[in-house]
Amino acid sequence: LNPFVRGKRFTSLLKTARATFSVKNQAKLAQKLVHIPHRKMGQMETAEASQKHEAKDLIKDTPRGLQRRPYDLKVGDTIHGFTVKSVEDITDFNIKAFTLEHDETGAKYLHLDSADLENVFMVRFKTFPNDSTGIPHILEHLSLCGSKNFPVRDPFFKMIKRSLNTFMNAWTGSDFTGYPFSTCNEKDFNNLLRVYLDACFFPNLKRTDFNQEGYRYEFEEPGNPDSALQIKGVVYNEMKGVMSNADRLFLHKLSEHMFEKSCYHHNSGGDPNDIPLLKYETLKKFHEDNYHPSNSYFMTYGDLDFTNNLEYLNRNVFTHFERNEQNQKIELEDRRTSPKVKTEYFMPELVSDAETQGKLGISYLCNEVNKDNYETFCLYIMSSLFFDGPDTPFYQSIIESGLAPAFCPGVGYDTSTKEGTFTFGVSNITPSNENIRKIQKAIDETILQ
Repeated sequence: LNPFVRGKRFTSLLKTARATFSVKNQAKLAQKLVHIPHRKMGQMETAEASQKHEAKDLIKDTPRGLQRRPYDLKVGDTIHGFTVKSVEDITDFNIKAFTLEHDETGAKYLHLDSADLENVFMVRFKTFPNDSTGIPHILEHLSLCGSKNFPVRDPFFKMIKRSLNTFMNAWTGSDFTGYPFSTCNEKDFNNLLRVYLDACFFPNLKRTDFNQEGYRYEFEEPGNPDSALQIKGVVYNEMKGVMSNADRLFLHKLSEHMFEKSCYHHNSGGDPNDIPLLKYETLKKFHEDNYHPSNSYFMTYGDLDFTNNLEYLNRNVFTHFERNEQNQKIELEDRRTSPKVKTEYFMPELVSDAETQGKLGISYLCNEVNKDNYETFCLYIMSSLFFDGPDTPFYQSIIESGLAPAFCPGVGYDTSTKEGTFTFGVSNITPSNENIRKIQKAIDETILQ
């Protein structure tokens, strides 16, 4: 549910916008931004009159918010090629959740029906990397570089300027790639939906875009073939910056050593040392295998009629695919009988003494996050009680006592992986053996309190 939660950060901005623009003005603005063509005008009809007609079409009396029409759907019903799998009332949030599955392709769909005027969409694919070449990350960039029905350069960034969106993004996780957006305007929602779906399922994936977004070789001195070669590329340069950050590198290394069998062992964003090993053909095959309805999960939230989305998907997207049984799964890690100890080195920051920039992390492999929600919830509570605030046990025993000035990156309970991890640790210490022993002792004693 994270993308829906993140969308709430725009609430105050939207209240101001709603106070400034009427629904009619928003519709007119949407008309201009998406370049809706004028209807053919008669002899006495002016362009201004045509615009009024188009704006009127955009603001049809569609019930919104609390006045929206209820859904007459129950478990087992079929609609636009989808079968309803469950219907659940989430009374604490005044939400009704519908889960559906597409009969032909197996695509999953979750809709959270709410009176909220801000509507959210996201499509997510399981993308498990088997190396650190950054293939899911580079593919995320390439898919937004033009598609079958929108063959223009960077339609994503063009829509940021032309739409009424409150949020647009795409991101690569350690085991998934997601494409979310949100907006309050129905016409804008439909425009963005078409652009996003075309980008995901029918991208152009040109080699020139691969060279631009992924990596390429250039002469250090343009026009001088005798000069040295250097590597450039949007993702390559981005990950050079990420991996030069000590905190981010610490988190990547912690995951690499904790997970030896699963995709979390690899850097899904890409390691600059490995990115140049990726082949263009490998990326195209990765898209063919993973950006498929059978490997997708759709989520929507808000007051708009989500059955329109089902109809669009069934008619314009899924007809181009056949069911592709996905056998991808994340292997569970073996439990260790003794601790695994690793030492890593990184470039220190120049703002402080390098000898006091050490980090220590003690991480435990925990439960399957989605297997027992109660256990997961208890671990979240325990993490908060341990670390959140100056009165918590670890703040008192580690920070307040002067053993370390700060906790390490990723401290506490983390559920971003299939099996959660619980990490204790500190930052900005002198990494001497004696100092590390003192901190480890304090951590062990605090856990046993």
